[in-house]
Amino acid sequence: MAETYTAQEYALGYPDGIETHFWHIARHHALLRALKTLRIKDQLILDVGCGVGITTRFLHDQGFNIRGIEQGDAPVPEPSRTYITTRQDLFDMTAAQKQDVTCVLLLDVLEHMADREGFLTELQRQLPNCQTLVLTVPARRELWGEFDRFWGHQLRYDRPTLAGELSRCGFTVQRISYYFHLVYLAGLLLKTLRVNRSKAFSSPRKSWPLSLLHRLLGLYGRLENRLIPGFIPGSSILCVATRSPC
Repeated sequence: MAETYTAQEYALGYPDGIETHFWHIARHHALLRALKTLRIKDQLILDVGCGVGITTRFLHDQGFNIRGIEQGDAPVPEPSRTYITTRQDLFDMTAAQKQDVTCVLLLDVLEHMADREGFLTELQRQLPNCQTLVLTVPARRELWGEFDRFWGHQLRYDRPTLAGELSRCGFTVQRISYYFHLVYLAGLLLKTLRVNRSKAFSSPRKSWPLSLLHRLLGLYGRLENRLIPGFIPGSSILCVATRSPC
Protein backbone atom coordinates (compact mmCIF):
# COMPACT_ATOMS: atom_id res chain seq x y z
CA MET A 1 0.00 0.00 0.00
CA ALA A 2 1.24 3.51 -0.82
CA GLU A 3 1.69 6.34 1.69
CA THR A 4 -1.56 7.87 0.39
CA TYR A 5 -4.74 5.87 0.96
CA THR A 6 -7.18 4.91 -1.78
CA ALA A 7 -10.95 5.43 -1.43
CA GLN A 8 -11.31 1.76 -0.47
CA GLU A 9 -8.63 2.03 2.21
CA TYR A 10 -10.26 5.12 3.72
CA ALA A 11 -13.51 3.14 3.86
CA LEU A 12 -11.78 0.17 5.54
CA GLY A 13 -9.87 2.33 8.02
CA TYR A 14 -12.55 4.88 8.83
CA PRO A 15 -16.04 3.35 8.74
CA ASP A 16 -18.85 5.55 10.03
CA GLY A 17 -18.71 5.75 13.82
CA ILE A 18 -15.10 4.54 14.15
CA GLU A 19 -14.38 7.43 16.53
CA THR A 20 -16.34 5.46 19.16
CA HIS A 21 -13.89 2.54 18.91
CA PHE A 22 -12.00 2.02 22.17
CA TRP A 23 -8.65 2.51 20.40
CA HIS A 24 -9.58 6.02 19.30
CA ILE A 25 -11.19 6.89 22.64
CA ALA A 26 -8.06 5.92 24.56
CA ARG A 27 -5.64 7.51 22.10
CA HIS A 28 -7.58 10.77 22.08
CA HIS A 29 -7.33 11.12 25.81
CA ALA A 30 -3.65 10.14 25.88
CA LEU A 31 -3.03 12.93 23.36
CA LEU A 32 -5.22 15.37 25.26
CA ARG A 33 -3.27 14.71 28.43
CA ALA A 34 0.06 15.22 26.65
CA LEU A 35 -1.03 18.42 24.89
CA LYS A 36 -2.41 19.96 28.08
CA THR A 37 1.02 19.64 29.72
CA LEU A 38 2.58 21.56 26.80
CA ARG A 39 0.34 24.61 27.35
CA ILE A 40 0.02 25.35 23.64
CA LYS A 41 -3.76 25.52 23.31
CA ASP A 42 -3.71 28.92 21.58
CA GLN A 43 -0.75 28.16 19.31
CA LEU A 44 -1.29 26.66 15.86
CA ILE A 45 -1.09 22.88 15.85
CA LEU A 46 -0.90 21.05 12.50
CA ASP A 47 -2.23 17.48 12.37
CA VAL A 48 -0.23 16.01 9.48
CA GLY A 49 -1.70 12.95 7.77
CA CYS A 50 -4.98 13.46 9.61
CA GLY A 51 -7.01 10.99 7.56
CA VAL A 52 -10.71 11.87 7.70
CA GLY A 53 -10.03 14.18 10.63
CA ILE A 54 -11.25 12.17 13.62
CA THR A 55 -8.53 13.39 15.98
CA THR A 56 -8.36 16.87 14.44
CA ARG A 57 -12.08 17.26 15.08
CA PHE A 58 -11.78 15.93 18.66
CA LEU A 59 -9.01 18.40 19.55
CA HIS A 60 -10.79 21.26 17.75
CA ASP A 61 -13.87 20.56 19.86
CA GLN A 62 -11.65 20.63 22.96
CA GLY A 63 -10.72 24.23 22.10
CA PHE A 64 -7.30 23.74 20.50
CA ASN A 65 -6.17 25.95 17.62
CA ILE A 66 -5.64 23.07 15.21
CA ARG A 67 -5.67 22.44 11.48
CA GLY A 68 -5.46 19.13 9.66
CA ILE A 69 -3.74 18.31 6.38
CA GLU A 70 -4.11 15.07 4.41
CA GLN A 71 -2.29 14.25 1.20
CA GLY A 72 -4.97 11.84 -0.01
CA ASP A 73 -8.54 12.53 -1.09
CA ALA A 74 -10.05 11.73 2.30
CA PRO A 75 -13.85 11.88 2.73
CA VAL A 76 -13.77 14.58 5.42
CA PRO A 77 -17.24 15.53 6.73
CA GLU A 78 -18.37 18.94 5.52
CA PRO A 79 -18.41 20.73 8.93
CA SER A 80 -14.71 19.89 9.42
CA ARG A 81 -13.57 21.18 6.03
CA THR A 82 -13.12 24.69 7.43
CA TYR A 83 -10.03 23.50 9.30
CA ILE A 84 -8.99 20.35 7.39
CA THR A 85 -7.31 20.43 3.98
CA THR A 86 -7.13 17.35 1.75
CA ARG A 87 -5.19 16.53 -1.43
CA GLN A 88 -2.28 18.72 -0.31
CA ASP A 89 1.29 17.90 0.65
CA LEU A 90 2.55 19.44 3.86
CA PHE A 91 5.49 21.03 2.06
CA ASP A 92 3.24 22.64 -0.54
CA MET A 93 1.71 25.01 2.01
CA THR A 94 2.41 28.70 1.55
CA ALA A 95 5.35 30.29 3.34
CA ALA A 96 2.95 32.23 5.57
CA GLN A 97 1.10 29.06 6.55
CA LYS A 98 4.36 27.32 7.39
CA GLN A 99 5.49 30.24 9.56
CA ASP A 100 2.39 29.95 11.75
CA VAL A 101 2.88 26.31 12.77
CA THR A 102 4.40 25.83 16.23
CA CYS A 103 3.47 22.17 16.88
CA VAL A 104 3.07 19.19 14.53
CA LEU A 105 1.12 16.03 15.25
CA LEU A 106 2.26 12.86 13.45
CA LEU A 107 -0.29 10.34 14.64
CA ASP A 108 0.43 6.86 13.29
CA VAL A 109 1.94 8.47 10.20
CA LEU A 110 5.71 8.06 10.40
CA GLU A 111 5.68 4.26 10.14
CA HIS A 112 4.21 4.50 6.60
CA MET A 113 7.24 6.39 5.23
CA ALA A 114 10.21 4.79 3.50
CA ASP A 115 12.40 7.86 4.07
CA ARG A 116 11.40 8.84 7.58
CA GLU A 117 14.58 10.70 8.46
CA GLY A 118 14.46 12.66 5.22
CA PHE A 119 10.89 13.69 6.02
CA LEU A 120 11.70 14.75 9.59
CA THR A 121 14.74 16.74 8.48
CA GLU A 122 12.70 18.50 5.78
CA LEU A 123 9.90 19.18 8.26
CA GLN A 124 12.32 20.94 10.58
CA ARG A 125 13.76 22.95 7.69
CA GLN A 126 10.45 24.04 6.18
CA LEU A 127 8.56 24.74 9.42
CA PRO A 128 11.01 27.14 11.11
CA ASN A 129 8.73 27.98 14.05
CA CYS A 130 7.70 24.41 14.82
CA GLN A 131 9.16 23.78 18.25
CA THR A 132 7.26 20.62 19.21
CA LEU A 133 6.45 17.24 17.67
CA VAL A 134 3.84 14.92 19.15
CA LEU A 135 3.96 11.44 17.63
CA THR A 136 2.23 8.12 17.99
CA VAL A 137 3.57 5.01 16.24
CA PRO A 138 2.89 1.25 16.36
CA ALA A 139 5.31 -0.52 18.66
CA ARG A 140 7.10 -3.80 19.29
CA ARG A 141 8.63 -5.84 16.51
CA GLU A 142 7.29 -9.06 17.99
CA LEU A 143 3.76 -7.95 17.03
CA TRP A 144 4.66 -7.51 13.35
CA GLY A 145 2.25 -9.30 11.05
CA GLU A 146 -0.03 -9.23 8.02
CA PHE A 147 -1.97 -6.28 9.46
CA ASP A 148 1.18 -4.14 9.29
CA ARG A 149 2.02 -5.27 5.77
CA PHE A 150 -1.50 -4.57 4.53
CA TRP A 151 -1.55 -1.03 5.95
CA GLY A 152 1.84 -0.17 4.51
CA HIS A 153 3.86 -0.07 7.71
CA GLN A 154 7.61 -0.04 7.23
CA LEU A 155 8.31 -1.08 10.81
CA ARG A 156 7.05 -1.28 14.37
CA TYR A 157 9.12 0.87 16.71
CA ASP A 158 10.63 0.45 20.13
CA ARG A 159 11.53 3.45 22.27
CA PRO A 160 15.28 3.56 21.44
CA THR A 161 14.62 3.29 17.68
CA LEU A 162 12.18 6.22 17.67
CA ALA A 163 14.35 8.33 19.96
CA GLY A 164 17.37 7.68 17.72
CA GLU A 165 15.53 8.69 14.55
CA LEU A 166 14.34 11.92 16.12
CA SER A 167 17.78 12.74 17.52
CA ARG A 168 19.47 12.29 14.14
CA CYS A 169 16.94 14.72 12.62
CA GLY A 170 17.45 17.51 15.15
CA PHE A 171 14.80 16.77 17.78
CA THR A 172 15.20 16.09 21.49
CA VAL A 173 12.83 13.62 23.13
CA GLN A 174 11.05 15.03 26.17
CA ARG A 175 8.72 12.13 26.82
CA ILE A 176 8.46 8.68 25.25
CA SER A 177 6.09 6.05 26.59
CA TYR A 178 4.49 2.81 25.55
CA TYR A 179 0.73 2.65 25.85
CA PHE A 180 -2.02 0.12 24.98
CA HIS A 181 -0.43 -2.47 27.27
CA LEU A 182 -3.46 -4.79 27.27
CA VAL A 183 -3.63 -4.62 23.46
CA TYR A 184 0.03 -5.65 23.42
CA LEU A 185 -0.73 -8.74 25.50
CA ALA A 186 -3.71 -9.58 23.29
CA GLY A 187 -1.47 -9.19 20.22
CA LEU A 188 1.10 -11.57 21.68
CA LEU A 189 -1.64 -14.12 22.36
CA LEU A 190 -2.92 -13.87 18.78
CA LYS A 191 0.64 -14.35 17.46
CA THR A 192 1.11 -17.39 19.68
CA LEU A 193 -2.15 -18.88 18.43
CA ARG A 194 -1.27 -17.90 14.85
CA VAL A 195 -4.49 -15.93 14.48
CA ASN A 196 -4.30 -13.10 11.94
CA ARG A 197 -5.65 -9.76 13.06
CA SER A 198 -8.49 -8.34 10.93
CA LYS A 199 -7.26 -5.79 8.38
CA ALA A 200 -10.49 -3.76 8.40
CA PHE A 201 -11.74 -1.69 11.32
CA SER A 202 -15.25 -2.28 12.63
CA SER A 203 -17.48 0.49 13.98
CA PRO A 204 -18.97 -0.13 17.45
CA ARG A 205 -22.17 1.62 16.35
CA LYS A 206 -23.48 -1.67 15.00
CA SER A 207 -25.09 -2.51 18.34
CA TRP A 208 -25.50 -0.90 21.74
CA PRO A 209 -23.79 -3.77 23.63
CA LEU A 210 -20.75 -3.39 21.38
CA SER A 211 -20.81 0.38 21.82
CA LEU A 212 -20.97 0.00 25.61
CA LEU A 213 -18.08 -2.48 25.56
CA HIS A 214 -15.93 -0.04 23.61
CA ARG A 215 -16.74 2.80 26.00
CA LEU A 216 -15.67 0.60 28.91
CA LEU A 217 -12.49 -0.49 27.12
CA GLY A 218 -11.79 3.15 26.25
CA LEU A 219 -12.14 4.06 29.93
CA TYR A 220 -9.78 1.22 30.85
CA GLY A 221 -7.28 2.50 28.27
CA ARG A 222 -7.38 5.96 29.84
CA LEU A 223 -6.73 4.51 33.30
CA GLU A 224 -3.98 2.25 31.96
CA ASN A 225 -2.23 5.25 30.40
CA ARG A 226 -2.22 7.03 33.76
CA LEU A 227 -1.28 4.12 36.01
CA ILE A 228 1.13 1.84 34.10
CA PRO A 229 4.72 3.09 33.66
CA GLY A 230 5.64 4.00 30.10
CA PHE A 231 8.68 1.70 29.97
CA ILE A 232 6.44 -1.38 30.15
CA PRO A 233 5.81 -2.62 26.58
CA GLY A 234 2.62 -1.64 24.81
CA SER A 235 1.39 -1.92 21.23
CA SER A 236 1.92 1.81 20.60
CA ILE A 237 4.29 4.62 21.58
CA LEU A 238 3.44 8.23 22.37
CA CYS A 239 6.35 10.64 22.09
CA VAL A 240 6.79 14.38 22.66
CA ALA A 241 9.94 15.91 21.15
CA THR A 242 11.22 19.45 20.81
CA ARG A 243 13.51 21.13 18.32
CA SER A 244 17.11 20.72 19.47
CA PRO A 245 19.11 23.91 20.07
CA CYS A 246 21.23 24.89 17.09
